[in-house]
Amino acid sequence: MKTKKYILLVMSIIFIFNSCKKGVDDPFISFRSRDNRLIGKWKLEEIIIDTLINKNGTETNNVNNDIKKYKTETKRNYKFDNNNLIVIKNYNENYTTNTLTLSNTTNTFEDTILQYYRKYNGIEKYLYSVSLEINKDNTWFAEYSKTLISKTVISYSTNSIDTILFESFDTTYISQNTNVWKESGVWIWRDSKKNKIIIDAGPMQGKVKRLSNKEIIIEDVFSFSNNDSYTKDEGYVYHTFDDVNNPTNFLEGVTNSSINSTQKYSIYCKWITE
Repeated sequence: MKTKKYILLVMSIIFIFNSCKKGVDDPFISFRSRDNRLIGKWKLEEIIIDTLINKNGTETNNVNNDIKKYKTETKRNYKFDNNNLIVIKNYNENYTTNTLTLSNTTNTFEDTILQYYRKYNGIEKYLYSVSLEINKDNTWFAEYSKTLISKTVISYSTNSIDTILFESFDTTYISQNTNVWKESGVWIWRDSKKNKIIIDAGPMQGKVKRLSNKEIIIEDVFSFSNNDSYTKDEGYVYHTFDDVNNPTNFLEGVTNSSINSTQKYSIYCKWITE
C-alpha cells in the first residue's frame, strides 16, 4: 500500500514538473513557473536569420496594350555573435514588357519585347548590442546600440542594349557613428496563457525552444503567401501608339497591378541573463 502511494506521489511530481516544460529543450525540472523564468534582464547573445521574399507581378493599363511582367527575389541573412552583426543582402529583379515600338523600315508600330535585369549584392558589418528587461507587470524595456563598421556594395543593371554599373564600393568607416535608442511596450504570450510557447516582447519574438533561468532560445521556420490587386490612377502617362508621325504621343491613364508574393523565414536567437 505504501509502495503504491509512493508511486502515485512520484508520478504526480513528474506531472507537475512536465507541465512547466513547454519548449522542446526546456529544463526537465524547474521550480520556477514559465513567466517567472522569463522575467528579468536579458542580453542578446546570438542571431542567425535567413529571409527569402519572391514577388511575381503583372501591370496593364487602359491606354494601350502594354503588358509588364516582373519577378523579384530578395534574400537577407543576419548573423550576430560577440557583438558583431553581419547583414548580407541580395536582390534580383527581372522585368519583361510586351509593347509597341516604331519601326524605321516599315514606319509602323511593331510588337517588341523589352527586358531589364538588376542585381544588388551588399554586405554590412556593425557593432551591435541589445539589452532587454522583462517585468512582472507585463512591461518590457529595451536598449539598442548600433555602429556601422564597413559596407560593401555591387549593383548593376542589364537591358537589351548594354550593362550599367550603378554603384560599387568597399568602405571602412573610420569615423564611426553609434546610434543608441530605447523602446518599451507590453509583452504577451501570443499563443495563449496556457501554452506559452510564442513570445512577443519587443526584440524577443518567436517560438521559444528553450526557457531556463539563464538562457532563452527562440527557433522557428515559417512561410506565407499573399495575392494582391490594386489600381493606380494618379500621374501615370502612357504612349497611345495611334500616330506614327507622333510616336511619343501620350495620354494619362490607369494602371492595374496584380502581385503574388511568398515569404520564408528561418530564425534562431539566443538570449542570456545579464
